[in-house]
This record gives sequence, structure tokens and C-alpha cells, in this order.
Amino acid sequence: MTLLHQERLANPRLARGLEKLAAWQAARLSRTYATSRAQPRYTAAVEFFETDLYGGADFARRDAGRARVVPILVRTLRSG
Repeated sequence: MTLLHQERLANPRLARGLEKLAAWQAARLSRTYATSRAQPRYTAAVEFFETDLYGGADFARRDAGRARVVPILVRTLRSG
């Protein structure tokens, strides 16, 4: 668990602030890319950004998974 996730769990005020920020980011992204979302070619990409990157969820599990993958990617890229 990252330090940010630990702090978020320990500090309800921080958690609320981060949730508000994530909701604002998701709403802004949705408005900004509404035209792109309407195009089948870009729909999946816009939805990915809205849900996986800027959604209001707690991403501790997602981030932990990414943290496990990074060393593998680094080794792979260095050996190539």
C-alpha cells in the first residue's frame, strides 16, 4: 500500500477531498471529450480514462497491481 493510500485511510478529510477531486476530474473529462465519446473509434478510450484513471473509486488495489508490474516492465525493457 502506498503512502498516499495509507494517509487516505487514516485521514477522512483527505479522503473526502480526493473523492471530490476525482469526481471533478471525471466530470470535466466527460464534458471535454463528449464529442470523442460519441465516435465509436474513441468511446472505449474515453471510458477507460473516466473509469480507470479519473473515476471516483479508491484505486489502492489498482495501484498495487501496477506497482507489481513496473519492475517486470523495467527488466523487460532493459533486456530488449
